[in-house]
Amino acid sequence: MPFVDTSNLRVIERLPGWHGRYFHSPSMTFAHYDFARGSSIHEHFHPEEEVYEVIEGELEVAIDGVTQIARPGMGDCTGQRSPLS
Repeated sequence: MPFVDTSNLRVIERLPGWHGRYFHSPSMTFAHYDFARGSSIHEHFHPEEEVYEVIEGELEVAIDGVTQIARPGMGDCTGQRSPLS
């Protein structure tokens, strides 16, 4: 599956305000999220790395206790087990 049109994938609301579409490669999972204004998540971590990029709007992200506003074109590769919210 060389190209994926995320608009054709089923939307899952994993948390209130978190609308995601997912697809997989043999070694990675990809998520395309649309967040409702004001939605949030508790502090947590992943056993693997997490990579994100903001396409539109703003996202307040806290990684290892440092909070930043991520805007379009900004992203991060969060290390394994780094606490984030």
